[in-house]
Formats: sequence, C-alpha cells, structure tokens
Amino acid sequence: MFAPAIAIHCGVGFYDSEFRNQTQILLDSTLSEAQRQLNSGGQTALDVCCDVCKLLEDSPLTNAGIGANLTNQGTVELDATVMMSEPLLFGSVGALPGFKNPILVARKLLDLQRKARIFSDLLPACFLAGESASDWCLKVGFSTCNQLITDDALNFYQKALKLQVKRKTDVSFDAEPLCKRMLGVGTVGAVVVDKSGLVCAGTSSGGIILKEPGRVGSSAMYGAGCWAETKGNCRIAVSCSGEGEFLIWKQFSSRLCEAILSNSVDSEELLAPVFERCFEKISGLDAKCAAAICVRAFEDEETEVCWGTNSYSFPVGFVGANNEKQSEFNEAILNNSNERKLTVTSHLARNVSES
Repeated sequence: MFAPAIAIHCGVGFYDSEFRNQTQILLDSTLSEAQRQLNSGGQTALDVCCDVCKLLEDSPLTNAGIGANLTNQGTVELDATVMMSEPLLFGSVGALPGFKNPILVARKLLDLQRKARIFSDLLPACFLAGESASDWCLKVGFSTCNQLITDDALNFYQKALKLQVKRKTDVSFDAEPLCKRMLGVGTVGAVVVDKSGLVCAGTSSGGIILKEPGRVGSSAMYGAGCWAETKGNCRIAVSCSGEGEFLIWKQFSSRLCEAILSNSVDSEELLAPVFERCFEKISGLDAKCAAAICVRAFEDEETEVCWGTNSYSFPVGFVGANNEKQSEFNEAILNNSNERKLTVTSHLARNVSES
C-alpha cells in the first residue's frame, strides 16, 4: 500500500500582503477538503486531483476558471491538463472560451481515452483547443458560463493596458512589481498519490495577461505544465508554474519527472536533493521563472512531497491521510549578486498503516 498525499499550488509570481493573506486562506480551505477526500477512501487520485483543481478554478482569486486573466482583446481563454500514471493517459484543453472548469473538460477527454482502451476502440482526441473545443464541450453536455470576467480581473486588465503603454514610452520602466499577474500568479495545480499507487497531476490557467487570443500556454501542453508516471516501484508526479513559453521549450514537467526517476532507483536518497539537482540542470543557464510541486511514492514507504521556485513567491501546501498538513509561500532566495536562486522544501506523508 502507498501513503496517500496531495500537494497543490496557486502559481508563482508577485503577491502583495492582501493578496497573500487571501491566497493563504484559499490554500488552507482547499487542503482541508483534499484531506477529507483522501481520508474518505472512496476516491482515486484522479478524482481528488480534478476536484481540487476545480475548487481552485471556482475561486475568483486564481488565474484559472472564474476571474482568469483576459487576452489583449478583453476575452477569457482557458488552458488545463490532467494526467494519470497507469495507464499513462493525458487530457488537455487549450484557449477554451466560455466554460469555467477546463480541468473537467480535460478529465472528460482522459476518461474517453480510458474507455476506448478498454473496449479496443480508436482513441479519441487527447487535446482540443479554441472554438472547436467549445463546440465539443456543448456536444458532450458541458454548460457555458457567461460570468467568467470578475471586477478584479477587469481591473487587472485595464491596469496592464496602461502599463503596456508606459513600457513602450519608457524602456527603463519595470512593470512587474505593479501587476500581480504578469507571471504565473493564479495558475493552479495539484499532484496526488492514492493508496493503490495511482499518481495524477493537473494544472489549470488563464495564461499570461494580455496574451494573444488563441495562445496556448504550458498548462495545456504535453510535457510542459504537468506530468505523472510510474517506473518500477516508484510513482512520481509534477505540476509546474512560471513563464509558459520557457516551460514549453524545456518540456519542463516531463523532463523533471524523467530526471528524478532516473535518480530514484530506491527510496534511500531523499527527494529534495534529487529534485534540486534535476530542477537546476533542466533550467540551465538561461533559466526563466519556474516553480514546481512534486510527489514521489514507493510502496510501503513514506510518500515525499517537495516544491521549489527560482523566482519570487510560490503559494503551496500539502496534506497526507494521517493529518499531516503544511502550507506556505515558498520564496526564492537572493544571492550576493542579487540574483534569485532556487529554494526547495520537502515533507513526508506516512502510510495509513503507520498511524
């Protein structure tokens, strides 16, 4: 049996004191619900991952679902992915307009693939995007939402437009500290392992503010925003946040999982140093803003949860089935050259049988 655990995040970036406090409350309430689901025993890692991401999408605080960032045309287009380890399946949706829970659309795509495998049918799509994705959502029974744009999101949009004009006229002007959603702030994600050893990862985002309509970010791209995999007795899942194009170029989540798996022959070496080495190797010398949460599990061992960021603040948390619980704002550290460096934190979740 595996020790169940879940880790969640709300995106890396800039958080002022008020926004930080609100996000901390959201983290804690979401973790409480996740813990209830883990302890219920009736839901799989896939169920918990999607349910938790949906809760975060439904909060107007996040850049996912209701209240997500607007494109440069003032519209909302959402990205999301969910992935499971056994069988290795992936569902995602990109640049989706008109629907508030893209994680559920991604789940539907994954479920249809799983059903097709069981009945030996031709595999349906794993990735849909744009208006055609909206048409498909209507066809399979999803309801549209006309209330995606919140007052806060509209204010962020108008502020970002003004900052954009300012940056064009003053090349030395630094807009980032003045706009909370210039990076990955509000992108949400989860990684889950259940007692059977199934691991799942999910991520959901409205993308960077003022993005081009039709732009698909890392949260919807295979191997970039999240990954889940099994290798021998080791289970691993990762969910990322940061500069989307950088995460896509690097295939960040899949390469991070692959690197950790290649260094996880057994559970002797703790996850944190492995995570740190692999993260820095993949980021390389051209590192942009990136952050990730990770869960690694071995049968009849403690499950390890780890997270880290090389830039700014990263609101994260985890719970285990034995009432282990932790949430925090992981902060990148500044070195003597005033450069931000990766900061890694790890936690353990005990097996239920150990309680």
